[in-house]
Amino acid sequence: MASARVTVLLLGALPLAAVAGLAAWALLDLLAIPKIGLVQSLVVLLLASLAAIAVGLRFRLPVLGRLGLVLVVLTYFGTHVFVLPMDPAAALLYLTLALVAVELRILANRFAPIFAEKLEPEDRQRVTEALQRSALRIIAAGGVAYLGSYLAADLAFAGTLPARTIPTALLLSAALVAVVLLLALWPILERRRAWSVAEEYPIQTPK
Repeated sequence: MASARVTVLLLGALPLAAVAGLAAWALLDLLAIPKIGLVQSLVVLLLASLAAIAVGLRFRLPVLGRLGLVLVVLTYFGTHVFVLPMDPAAALLYLTLALVAVELRILANRFAPIFAEKLEPEDRQRVTEALQRSALRIIAAGGVAYLGSYLAADLAFAGTLPARTIPTALLLSAALVAVVLLLALWPILERRRAWSVAEEYPIQTPK
C-alpha cells in the first residue's frame, strides 16, 4: 500500500515539476532582457500564469491549469520572438517539454485514481504495467518529436534545405503539427485500448 501512495504522489508531482522547470527556464531567459520595465511586465505575466495553475489545482479547475501552462509557454516564445534571439534547438526542446507536461498531467489524471483504490495484487500489477508502458511511450514520443523537428530545422538553417523556401516552411510546420497530433491523440488511443482490456479482464474491487 505504501508503494501505491508513493506512485500517486509521484504521478501528481511529475507534471508540477515539468511546469516548474518550464517556468524557471522562461524566468532565466527573462532576466537576460536589458530593459527593466519590459522584464517586470513579463515577470508579472509569468507569475500570473503560475497563480492560475495553483488556483486550478487548489479548486480542481483544469481550465485554469491549462490556461496557466499556455501563458508560461507564450511568455517564453514571446520573449524570444519580440526581444531575444530565437535558438531553434532550445525552442523545439521547450515546446516538446511543454507537450510532455500536458501528457504527464493526462497520465496522472488517468492512473492516480486507480492506484488510490484498493485493488487485488494481480489487478494492481496489470495497472502498473499499463502505467509503465504509457510512460515509456511518452518518453519515446517526446524524443522522436524533438529529434525529428530538430533535424528538419537543422537542415534548413545549415543550408541543406533553403530556410526561406515554401517546401522548407511546410516541412517544419508539418513536423511540429505531427508532434502535436501524436501527443494529443495518444491518450485517446490508450483509452480505447484500456477499454478493450477492461472489457476482457474486468477489475474486481472489494465492496
